Amino acid sequence: MPVYKDKNGKWYVNTSYYEDGQRKYITKRGFTLKKQALEWEVLNKNVPETKYSNITYNDLMINSLEQRQAQKHTKHQTKRIHEMYMTDFLNKKYSSLTKPKINKWVIEVSKLKLSTTMKNNILTEFKSVCKYANDIYDLYDYGKHIKNFKYQIGEKKEMGVWSIDVFNQFIEYIDNYIMKALFTFLFFTGCRRGEALALHKEDIKNNQANIYKSYKRASIGVSSVKNEKSIRIIDLNKRTLSAIEPLLSNEGDYLFGGLNPLSTSTVDRYFKIGIQSSGVKPIRIHDLRHSHATILINQGINIVAVSRRLGHSDINMTLKVYTHLLENSNKDLIDYLNKL
Repeated sequence: MPVYKDKNGKWYVNTSYYEDGQRKYITKRGFTLKKQALEWEVLNKNVPETKYSNITYNDLMINSLEQRQAQKHTKHQTKRIHEMYMTDFLNKKYSSLTKPKINKWVIEVSKLKLSTTMKNNILTEFKSVCKYANDIYDLYDYGKHIKNFKYQIGEKKEMGVWSIDVFNQFIEYIDNYIMKALFTFLFFTGCRRGEALALHKEDIKNNQANIYKSYKRASIGVSSVKNEKSIRIIDLNKRTLSAIEPLLSNEGDYLFGGLNPLSTSTVDRYFKIGIQSSGVKPIRIHDLRHSHATILINQGINIVAVSRRLGHSDINMTLKVYTHLLENSNKDLIDYLNKL
């Protein structure tokens, strides 16, 4: 809201706030300097003396989570982040927050022995609640001035990628046929681990896998996939079909596990044992997905087709993750044009 000069030569402010969906106005007069009026307006325009001034940060966090379109386990993890790292103001009135207090908290977060990614996740969750407070309750957005921490040189880890030869070396040391089939499925489909573990045998039809659910752990069970674009049907190559064929006659509904999905801890254990026994470069299980995408892109497969197969929310996600590969493709493109 703008400030105005009164007839007596002093300055005044007209500001407003929302209460029960109604806009209400406040006029504050008597400022000697225009600067004083502007400062008052900044500090008070979104912290009205209404019932909302008593709402706590914790209340806002819970309310924002209830409206967030996310899976149950994601909301649980978000709540845990607030309980662990926002203790300084979790149960205090949101209106009691100040920029100096928040700046002090940001400095404390910067000193935590966590990765920069995790620290930025903490800031992001705080900023999300502040934006919600502003959007819904017209309270001041204390998070809009917070900047993410910068990564140190070499801190960001490059994704691990296996070639087909390396994967073949690894898979030879997996003696459990269910695990062998699972790792083969992940490498040749690019599926997320949770998507594979949630598969029922009936989801395999016409040499295709129907992906529409995911499994995290026993306490959460099977839930919906990450996003709408993750719902997809994936064509399976002959090697993958051959690997999973024996599983289709096993007892139980789940393709990988039978009566229940394989536990993630069991999968992790077999994966690590296979890496140690085969002597291949260590990677994460999720990097089997990156390996699949890398092979496809390096073979010149259309990026849109790769994005759909991976179940990315949009092609921009694919472009962001695999920019380094596309830069190589661009060099190949120029080399080709120079030969014309």
